[in-house]
Amino acid sequence: MDVLNNRDFNQVIPSLEDIKKKLNPQQSEAVNHKNGPAVVFAGAGSGKTRVITTRIVSLLEEGFRPSEILAVTFTNKAAKEMRQRIEELSPLGHLVHVGTFHSSCARWLREFSSDLGFTSEFTIYDDKDSLQAIKTVLKDLNIENDDNPPREYLKAIGRAKTLALHSNEAEKFSLEYPNIFPPMGAQVYQKYQTYLANSNAMDFSDLLMNMLLLLKQNSRVRTLLQERYQHVLVDEYQDTNMTQFSLLSHILNENKNLFVVGDDDQSIYSWRGANPHNIINFQEHFAGAKEIRLEQNYRSSGNIVKAAQAVISNNKKRAPKMLWTDNDLGDKLYYRLEFDGESESWWVTDHIKDESSRFSFQNIAILYRTNAQSRQIEDILRKQNIPYRIYGSLRFYDRLEIKDILAYCRLLTNSDDSIAFRRALNVPTRGLGNKALEQIEQLSMSKDISMMEAAKEIVKDKVPRLSSKLKEFVDMYQKIKNFSENENISDFIPYLLGAINYKAYVQKKFPDQLQDKMSNLHELATAVSEYEQVSPGASLSQWLKDVSLTETEKEEDGSGGVSLMTLHSAKGLEFKKVYILGLEDGLIPHANSQDSDDDLEEERRLLYVGMTRAKEKLCMLSAKKRRMLNNWVCYSPSRFLKDIPPNYFAQQPTLSSFIESIEENPGSLNTHIRVGSDVSHPTYGKGKVIKIEQDFGLIKAVVDFTDFGLRKINSSQLSPVKKTQKLRYTYDL
Repeated sequence: MDVLNNRDFNQVIPSLEDIKKKLNPQQSEAVNHKNGPAVVFAGAGSGKTRVITTRIVSLLEEGFRPSEILAVTFTNKAAKEMRQRIEELSPLGHLVHVGTFHSSCARWLREFSSDLGFTSEFTIYDDKDSLQAIKTVLKDLNIENDDNPPREYLKAIGRAKTLALHSNEAEKFSLEYPNIFPPMGAQVYQKYQTYLANSNAMDFSDLLMNMLLLLKQNSRVRTLLQERYQHVLVDEYQDTNMTQFSLLSHILNENKNLFVVGDDDQSIYSWRGANPHNIINFQEHFAGAKEIRLEQNYRSSGNIVKAAQAVISNNKKRAPKMLWTDNDLGDKLYYRLEFDGESESWWVTDHIKDESSRFSFQNIAILYRTNAQSRQIEDILRKQNIPYRIYGSLRFYDRLEIKDILAYCRLLTNSDDSIAFRRALNVPTRGLGNKALEQIEQLSMSKDISMMEAAKEIVKDKVPRLSSKLKEFVDMYQKIKNFSENENISDFIPYLLGAINYKAYVQKKFPDQLQDKMSNLHELATAVSEYEQVSPGASLSQWLKDVSLTETEKEEDGSGGVSLMTLHSAKGLEFKKVYILGLEDGLIPHANSQDSDDDLEEERRLLYVGMTRAKEKLCMLSAKKRRMLNNWVCYSPSRFLKDIPPNYFAQQPTLSSFIESIEENPGSLNTHIRVGSDVSHPTYGKGKVIKIEQDFGLIKAVVDFTDFGLRKINSSQLSPVKKTQKLRYTYDL
């Protein structure tokens, strides 16, 4: 009765007949599918949410009780939107079970907890709780000093759970995946699960794993749920992993009424365990399954749809489908090749202003492959007074690792900064806990001196245990300060990171985020180098003041502003105008994905997702070169550009001529190399660059030398082999 009292009885509910009149033939076929398994391949912008919600309403109209219908998806946001749409279409919609995989399993586990030996009040551990638990387990097993940090064990256990491997199968897992499971990983997994059980607790992955265990082993629970749910519907099925696939398989009754909607062309989460073959091979898994294709796009203009289809059709491991639209052709794609990353950002902001009468800020998105790429465009947007917001991440200077290093910079330029001192003292950790901090603070307050001065006095007073640890910090501080005052600021960030051993700290504390965080720090160092180039002889203090002023003037929430996000974060969103930055081999596709056909296909899918976010206008940009600290690195334009026929661009010379046009006079560069470059070395002679690596300013190339084979060489020791000047074209394509 309480549920009914919360309903809006004045809401006008459209008839199912009226709803179905708005469906196209393929959508109608999907909605009206009767019994048995069915897979709907729903291309980008083809109305898949309308199909799945209308089908649920149709099932209710046919007489199925709301409690007999289960609808699952992946995010709380998606579940909320689906639930709202169903409620708008049916007075019984609010009674249908709509949720994420995890929330649905948590609900069932509360119901059947006693069958697993848990109470219904079991705790769900978050990441911090899980980390503390694994530390306790490692200590109990006497492997605290192992080379693999606790988070590595958690990561491996999470991977095992994604593959639907229970702790009793850990030995098998460690044998099959020796590079994923650390030594003694099987024992740690088993002990960790025992610890959780004794604590009446489950981690996030256990919500799925324990429910799967119940469905596999407990016939009573399995029968109850199979009888309860007569129809199971799944959205974004291409993102399911092995555990989720197995869960669905066990919850189906003999009628196999599983209705899944998804798009293998938008499967971009393999690093989370998502397996696009779950949807591609659906008919192999469920014999006799109905297959329906939604290929009409309602979102984007004709040129955008055709260009996106041209890109994705080059993937070999995909279900055949042809995206099309009745929408007008609209603007052709706009391609821009800029001189460097900074000019790329300036062009974008100028273009946004030039077309502001047609596209308001909130209707524009800027997409990029990595989080670190946001720094440069953020800086220019602020300089141009264009409001923006970061979607799915933090603003560049708000990211934890950036704030850590900025704390050191602040302390070095102002030793009285107690807030900076507090942060720097234990990042990385030095065994100086809260008690040590309290002693320093008390001395600071009692003598009315800064915390740094208080620390120095404690060092002189030779306080047992505390003084020796503080002396290490004070000595290190002075050493870094001397460097900052006597060397170029462009060399400072790499030096600081090495002096405090920050990379090892990140690797231990955030192993699964190492690459992302180090890329952000590399970008911070690049920002300092760029500042020094514009202001020769500038000090660290001057740079820090400029950064602080810029951050103080920033738009607080970015409401009504341009949206910035990675290509991964853009999935499921749409904007009238989209810019995609960094279309170069090494970024799109990412350098880590170029040695695997499967990874390359996922990178192509990622670009396809980005392109299909645009409704009216799509602008794609590359830079001839990008700064990496004191070096310049030149990449080839993205190989995916070749997939797009020239007639879809506003202007387009032959792509081969376009690629040739990036050859630059290297005289002004510290280094001018890219994969495929012919180079010479004073000792090894001539060779070809086959791979580029960088680690905080030191750019190294793996070169296949004619006479000496493979060698890894500092890029500054290489010289490009001169080539005949090629015909150049305008940057506008």
